[in-house]
Amino acid sequence: MNTMRSRALWLGLTCALFITGCGDITAGGAEHGEGRASVAGDDPSAGAMAGATSPALAPSGSGVVEAQGPIQGDVLVTLRIELLHEDGTTAELTGGQRAMVLQADGSNTISLDPVQIPTGAYDGVRVTFYSVEADVRTGLPFVGTVKVDFGASSDLVVERDIPFLVNENTRIAVLVNLRSATWLVAATPVLHIVTAAQFRSRVEVEVAPE
Repeated sequence: MNTMRSRALWLGLTCALFITGCGDITAGGAEHGEGRASVAGDDPSAGAMAGATSPALAPSGSGVVEAQGPIQGDVLVTLRIELLHEDGTTAELTGGQRAMVLQADGSNTISLDPVQIPTGAYDGVRVTFYSVEADVRTGLPFVGTVKVDFGASSDLVVERDIPFLVNENTRIAVLVNLRSATWLVAATPVLHIVTAAQFRSRVEVEVAPE
């Protein structure tokens, strides 16, 4: 009887150790790097000056709003930032939708906490905007709210093809620069609206080692 009990106990311990060991192997098998996202309203070195405006940015027949010095104001955005893996999956840097208040003159940059991202080759970056508007205080002929019009869509997607490789322990930094001065001057004089195409064409995305 004691022999049978000893065998049963030995088998139980063996199974428990086997299961625990397998669990450890599974948990340690994935390799990750690290990614951090930052968002800026504009390039601070540009001073948000919109003296050189482009007629191509203006809606047909509306003309271009002439800047009257540095454009200052709050830029309110809700967005999501994802890295596009070559296998078709995505690695998210924002943990869902994130609301931010940025400065149109680029005087602040919001940096998020770093997150783990899978290793491998990436094809680019996707930024999905759910709302974009600016509360302009100075620099334009008017003060008040400027909105980016998404049309019939509930969001606006900006994708940039930027190939990069993430190895284990690699740390990358992604900067989304809204370049606010370049699209705020395209606001219609009466309704203060900027089209999705005007906004999308001006956003810059950079990926660099950290």
